[in-house]
Parts: sequence; C-alpha cells; structure tokens
Amino acid sequence: MYIVQSTSVLAYSTTSSHLVHKFSLPSTTTHPIANIALFGETELIVVSSNGSVIRLSSSTLSPTSGEQQIVITPRKKEDEAKANAKKHAPLVMTEIIDISFPPPGSDSPTSILFIVVRVQGSSLPCLFSVQYDVQHRILFPRLLCRELTPPTSSSNAAGSFRKVFASAGKFVSCLQERNKLFIKDVTSKDCAWHSISGSSDRFMTCIAMKIDNGQPVIATGDSTGRVVLWNNVMGRASPAKTVLHWHTLSLPAISFSREGNWSLIK
Repeated sequence: MYIVQSTSVLAYSTTSSHLVHKFSLPSTTTHPIANIALFGETELIVVSSNGSVIRLSSSTLSPTSGEQQIVITPRKKEDEAKANAKKHAPLVMTEIIDISFPPPGSDSPTSILFIVVRVQGSSLPCLFSVQYDVQHRILFPRLLCRELTPPTSSSNAAGSFRKVFASAGKFVSCLQERNKLFIKDVTSKDCAWHSISGSSDRFMTCIAMKIDNGQPVIATGDSTGRVVLWNNVMGRASPAKTVLHWHTLSLPAISFSREGNWSLIK
C-alpha cells in the first residue's frame, strides 16, 4: 500500500502494517507530489505539482531512471494563433493536480498518462494526455478537455479532494462545469457530451468508469448523494441512466470494484 505525504511516498506492508520503504523528493524541492500511479506491475510513477516525473521500482521505491519534466506551453506561434482564433488564451501550466494511467486491458492505449492541470488565466483546470515513446521519454502533452469541475471544493468538508476524471480501456471521461459529462475515445478521437437536468442545487461531484462488452459504463456521484449509472454514452441517442440514491450527503469519490459488479463510494 502506498501513501503520499507532501513530498514523500510511503510503502506499507498490507500483512504487517509496517512501513517498509520510503521515497522523498530532494530537500530543495518546494513542490508537493500531485499523485502517484502504478505503471505496469514493476514501476511507480511519481508526478509533482510542477510537472517533475520520477519512475520508481514499485517494490523498493528506488529510482529506475532520471527525472523528466512535463511542460505545457505553446510550442510555436501557430499554436498561439489557433488559441486566439478560438478565443482561448495559450495554455501554460501552473500546477498538476492529479494523474492516472489507464487500467491494464486489451484495448487500453499503451504508454499514456492522463493529467489534470491548472493553467494560467483560468480558474478551471484542463485534462491532458501525455504520451511516452519507446525510450520512455515524455512527449508533448495533448489537450483533451477544458473547464473541468475543480477537484477541490470548499463546500466539501475541509476542502476534500474529488475525483473528476476517470479512464478505462481506450476511453477517458471527466466532469465539466455546468453539469456536463465528457467522454472521449483516445484512439479514434470520437467524443460525446451529456448533461444532467433538474434542480440547480444538484451537480455532479465525482466519476468512475469501467468497460462492459467494449463500451464504457460510467458512474457519477452528485451533491445530493445520488449515484447515476450511464450506459450507451457514445451512442447518438440519449444514454440509459439508472439512479441509485441512499445517501443524503455530497459524494466526493466513487469507484467500481475490480470485478466491475459493484460501485464503491466514499
């Protein structure tokens, strides 16, 4: 079991509950760890909030390669021109908030990392994919979606963290402001948007996703304690929705069990 503490990663034995290994960023580092993610079965990826990437052995927490850097900035003047034409400011990263690898699977894209990033000039984060080449060198990140729901909120207890994006197989999905749900096939570039209607006091707060017969099934939690299961999200017709409601408080996190038969909520 791995636990992140500011600039350190702690590895605990699940049988003895003892601390067995610890990794810390250099003492000169002022940027905390944004998140960690398992890469295959042997490596743990550590990404700090300023975009530094360190690959560790998942068993010993010792570095397996040199530090790399994720940089989000306009590559050339044409990028700035395109952004201006769409009335968007050129994207420059200020902080990485969260990261995730697609879970292993036959149709999962290889050597790809998803990151949620704060950018200059916007109060709302963006979702990017970051690809690796065969030498595991980081390539330029690609924007997938703007204006995500912020992962932290003062309306939650102690500003608790919320999971606002999920990936499974070749699909990635996220929550956007104004109660929008975004889904993208990262291999074919197909995408879809859906939204929930009703009371203005009800909004989606967290998300999870699994693959069933090659298609994404999404679970979202909302501010009123509901869990909504979304099917047929990539079709042209309105998705089929199933509402489960036995909580009264806002849901900050949700996840499918490994078998995919149950939704686990926090």
